[in-house]
Amino acid sequence: MIQLNKRFDETMLVLPATLFLILFSIYPLIFSFRLVFFKWFLNKPNPPSFIGLSNIQNVLLDARFWNSLKVTLIILLIAVTIETLAGLFLSLLFRDKVYGKRIIISLLMIPIMISPMVIGIIWRFILNPEIGIANYILKMVGLQPLIWLGDIKYALSTIILIDIWQWTPFLFIIFLSGMQGISPNLYEAAEVDGASEWGLIRYITIPMLKPIMYIGILIRSIDSFKMFDLVYILTRGGPVNSTETASLYIYKTGFNFFNMGKASTMSYILLIIMTFLIQRFIGKKEIV
Repeated sequence: MIQLNKRFDETMLVLPATLFLILFSIYPLIFSFRLVFFKWFLNKPNPPSFIGLSNIQNVLLDARFWNSLKVTLIILLIAVTIETLAGLFLSLLFRDKVYGKRIIISLLMIPIMISPMVIGIIWRFILNPEIGIANYILKMVGLQPLIWLGDIKYALSTIILIDIWQWTPFLFIIFLSGMQGISPNLYEAAEVDGASEWGLIRYITIPMLKPIMYIGILIRSIDSFKMFDLVYILTRGGPVNSTETASLYIYKTGFNFFNMGKASTMSYILLIIMTFLIQRFIGKKEIV
């Protein structure tokens, strides 16, 4: 009897969390997967109608979807690569005692503590062609002002730079934490053998840091792959869809064009691609 009461108490403890998971995670997942095979427009009174694999065919033939995927991959590859290199450089710079180290690190951490939506609003003011401080500085040094977010030549690069500014501190703090765990005895032994500073970094720091680097890169890659909020605030995907990411296009398809069947299909295709890339990454790297 006591055992039964104990099991009942344990069941009641996990029941709210289980119901929450079913209601807000599992059910929407199943419902959205069902929509892959249905035609359903939110702005029309008609109920969902079964159309088989037509949504998948429409998505695969949609040039705009493939362009949004290309934009997403460009942001991912360029931003994460630069963030990794910059984060590694900063962590090497701050691993030893530096005057004002705590204050500097605290200031560097500010961008990742601010919501991406707020970041977008701040940078819209900074990059405003008329009143923004960015063009004011360009004029001060004798350069022509730029239309940062409205010119197809600069819009995507500007978003990548903002992403680098915001998320480099994230990788920096992860790498720095990893370096604190490397035994000083390894460096001392290598120095006794005559290793140079570059040799210490190449043969001790980076190899010992690899597992943590892989985890940091994986987290940032997943986050970049589903970038939405920053692009939505800054450009809405323009000009001429040059900054439209896959997540933003899915949002527009579902809530601007009201085509929920196609939006669900694109979401699952994006999920499959992301899962495939993650599996390939984990399969080649020993991250634990």
